[in-house]
Amino acid sequence: MSTKRNAAQKIPADIALAVFGIDRRKRPHASRFGAEAAKSAQEAAQVMGMRTIRIVSDEQRAIASKLPTGTVSAKGTTVVPLVRPALYNKLLAVAGTEPPASPPKPPSGDVDKKAVPPAAGAKAGASDDWGALVRGSLVLATDEPTQGWFYCEVQNVVLESQTVTLLWKDYPELGTFARKITQVALLHPKMVKPC
Repeated sequence: MSTKRNAAQKIPADIALAVFGIDRRKRPHASRFGAEAAKSAQEAAQVMGMRTIRIVSDEQRAIASKLPTGTVSAKGTTVVPLVRPALYNKLLAVAGTEPPASPPKPPSGDVDKKAVPPAAGAKAGASDDWGALVRGSLVLATDEPTQGWFYCEVQNVVLESQTVTLLWKDYPELGTFARKITQVALLHPKMVKPC
């Protein structure tokens, strides 16, 4: 058997999607998913602010086969492990100019049509009521729970998808990202400014 044929046999045929992105520490993450997990992985990637690429060509499949296999839990969360920068760069090359999976900012920079209306008397800052989350509210969020939780400012709240668009308070240059409302923590109501 030739070497080329052996290499082709090692590439799994059921690679439908790759999820990838850079964490707040600028470390590359990526994983591959089969057809049965592709839809839930794509939804999880959007919530995590990561990008996806549908694997359609042999070149894409060859690079995706080198990625760790991803898993999606019953709750719809996924783990996207760290990968070597060289492999991540190869994945970027075959991904082309696909736009990021994070939700676009509303034109006004406030909330979109499906956004949660602020509760009566709601104002920016710490809140003890989920319904009082508005643009400027402070919450805690994490990239990885083992790395700790950090201050974020709410940019947008969308009721229909139960998501919030956030901006890292100490790392605004990393841009906005989306999280399910169940993936953020409220600050104590007396907490006005981060320590």
